[in-house]
Order: sequence, then structure tokens, then C-alpha cells
Amino acid sequence: MREEEERLTQQLMEQRRQSEEQLSREKHSESLHRDKLLRLKEKLEDKHEMWLSCQQRYDTMQEQLSSWQQREAQMSRKYRAAEEEVMRQRETLEKTQEETRELRRDREMLIKSHSHSPDPRWRKTADSNKVRAGCSPRRPEDPECIAPE
Repeated sequence: MREEEERLTQQLMEQRRQSEEQLSREKHSESLHRDKLLRLKEKLEDKHEMWLSCQQRYDTMQEQLSSWQQREAQMSRKYRAAEEEVMRQRETLEKTQEETRELRRDREMLIKSHSHSPDPRWRKTADSNKVRAGCSPRRPEDPECIAPE
């Protein structure tokens, strides 16, 4: 009986030792699992913060892009308006130049027609127009200064 008791005691001791080992392994496994969960949680939080930062940068860039697009549209409108103004100014200049050419032709025709006039007053006016047109009395050989005979 004594032997039986010892054997049972040893079995109980063995079972207890195995239970304690099992419990220790489980605690260790839980600790590892908890550590892994903490690391994963930290990684997730870091990634979430990075995502929020990226989202904020994206929003800022979207606003900047929108602002640039508005400025581009505004500059395009100003450019088109300036081009239209240049075209109007060019047309006005060409019209003015043509009118000036016509007036000069008319003046030359009047000068020529009056230079043949028997009235000396008209000849004097024609000669003064030649001087105003840049004809020098010292250079009467210039073709525009020579009155037709």
C-alpha cells in the first residue's frame, strides 16, 4: 500500500509538473501573442497616421491644382482679350495708314494740279507744300520736289 501511495503521489507529482509546464508554455505563448498583437497594433496605428498625412497632402495638392487651374483659365481669358485688343489695334493702325496714304496721294494730286494753275497764289501754296513735305530749296533735283512741267 505504501508503494501504491508513493506511485500515486509520483503520478500526481508528474501530472502536476506537466500541468505547470503546460501552463507555463501557454503563458509564454499568450505573452508572445500579446506582444505580436501590440506590434501589429502599433504598425496599424503608424500606417493609419501615414494614411491621414497622405490624405492631407492629397487634399492640399487638390486645392493647389484647383487654384492653378483657375489661374490658368483666368490667364487664358486675359490672353484672348489681349489678342483681340491687338487685332483691333492692328486693324485700326492699318486703316489709319491706308487713310494717311490716301490723304498724301490726294495732297500730291492737289499740289500737282495747283502747280499748273495760272494763279500765282496756287503756285506759292504748291511750293510751300513741297517744303513742308521735306523738299529742300537747296536740293531741287529730288524727284518728289520737282514740279511737273
